[in-house]
Amino acid sequence: MIPGEDLYYQCPICGDYTRKGSLISGNTIGAKYYSDGKVIAPMLPTFPMVSKCGSCGKLFWLKEQNKVELDKLPDGTKAMSGETLTVYDYAQALRENLMTNKSEEKHLQLQIMWGYNDRVRKGRRLIAVERDKLIWNENLMAMIELLDERDENDCIVMAEIHRYLGNFDRCKEIMSLLDQESFSSLIEIFGRECDAENREVVVLS
Repeated sequence: MIPGEDLYYQCPICGDYTRKGSLISGNTIGAKYYSDGKVIAPMLPTFPMVSKCGSCGKLFWLKEQNKVELDKLPDGTKAMSGETLTVYDYAQALRENLMTNKSEEKHLQLQIMWGYNDRVRKGRRLIAVERDKLIWNENLMAMIELLDERDENDCIVMAEIHRYLGNFDRCKEIMSLLDQESFSSLIEIFGRECDAENREVVVLS
């Protein structure tokens, strides 16, 4: 893994600066793949697309139009590292309609799903407090509305969501839409977890 230089972004609300890392090259050695589509690779870290300003607390996308070149930063600038957002932050971003298109909306929804599943990955309870149940279920139902069964990746995510909801027959039905030869291993894993009535994320490899 070869880290890249820090990238700097300006908060569109208060004008303060946030920085995030970058990567020149990496690999998937030692990576873990999960049924929700998340890949955790020590040698291939990911960097956030959304951040919370350390000064005003507002959420904003780390987009090209907010990017500031290093030589354009005011002298003495001490940019804070972008915060790792919580599921509640991403839920707030959706409530505030931070997204400008369906792709961004799907990204925010996916981060919520992954955020909750990270609890399970760490051996913790998926639902910690009452509001978690509401956010989790509402997000899953909203995701279903945006996903397209004709897209293979969307198809897998949709099947996974139905497994979380306990709709095991529907999960199997959706997985049957995939090419049986190309996805035989994944179809078998999903089928096995459905038969066991497992409603939590699982490690694929």
